[in-house]
Amino acid sequence: INDPNGPLEFTFVSKATNGALRAQKYSVDSTGTISFGDVVYILANPNMSQDAWNYALQQLGNNAYNIMAIANLWAQGAPADLLATTYSTGTIGQGNMIDYAMIKQFQQNYPISGKKYNYIFSSAGGYNDEAVLQGEFGFNYELYTLNGGDSTKVGIMQYASDTKTGLFALLKMNDLRSTYGTVVSGTLSELLFNNWLYNNYLKANHLDQLYSVLMLKQID
Repeated sequence: INDPNGPLEFTFVSKATNGALRAQKYSVDSTGTISFGDVVYILANPNMSQDAWNYALQQLGNNAYNIMAIANLWAQGAPADLLATTYSTGTIGQGNMIDYAMIKQFQQNYPISGKKYNYIFSSAGGYNDEAVLQGEFGFNYELYTLNGGDSTKVGIMQYASDTKTGLFALLKMNDLRSTYGTVVSGTLSELLFNNWLYNNYLKANHLDQLYSVLMLKQID
């Protein structure tokens, strides 16, 4: 799609019974010729050497980090509706996971009934750009991306057109990188942070620790 005259690329990822995670990239050029790189080990762990990391980046190409980010969360057992957010973002990280937690809990606490509808208000430019979910877990909504504002905050309004009443929640993402330690974007440290975040908060069902509720008000 991004380069229609360039090669068509496929990356296959496999997880062994012992947990080993590997990937291999294949390319098909305009003549139909297939080429492929080496199989590389991509399971994020503190013992992964810099040479192994650099080799994985080299073999998997421009999307190497994003492929490894998605694959590692998949290998950790991340649910399909969380991984589905990568349809619009192309990657996965703290932003996706916090948005997922906020919106999923809002949906669970305030399910749609009658003529209610959900609206999301998000500021562009921060790690909450991932607020565009693809209708996961039945959460129907309209998204309004604001030009300006605090990119760490997201507003969710549930409004009933028949009664002209509703609920407004203002939520703030909690940046947990300082709790974890040093995290450098686009590096192995971020993949390790993603795994830690998923296992300690999403998988452990501590979703409410990923964000703060700044305001919750009835509206008319």
